[in-house]
Amino acid sequence: MLSVTDSAKEKLREALENEKVDDGTFVQIATSFSTPGGIGFVLDKGKKRDKMIKDGDGDKFFLLGSDIHTVLTGMILDYNNLRNEEMQFTIMEL
Repeated sequence: MLSVTDSAKEKLREALENEKVDDGTFVQIATSFSTPGGIGFVLDKGKKRDKMIKDGDGDKFFLLGSDIHTVLTGMILDYNNLRNEEMQFTIMEL
């Protein structure tokens, strides 16, 4: 399973709030169509095979596409704020 730091969870929630999405829409990590071998964030309602990530309170907030779930097992998603206020997410091994 992919671990997610508190700072990354907070930024993912902010992104959802800023987009004013419908209930049942989540941020999802999926393979990138524009960058071979890359990954990216998309807004999606999810599919049955997607893996739902919950926060410590059990609230659902994040999806992993079924095609990338096993690749990210044992990794951690973190967020760091850059000098120019740009979002910087990183994924690394635990």
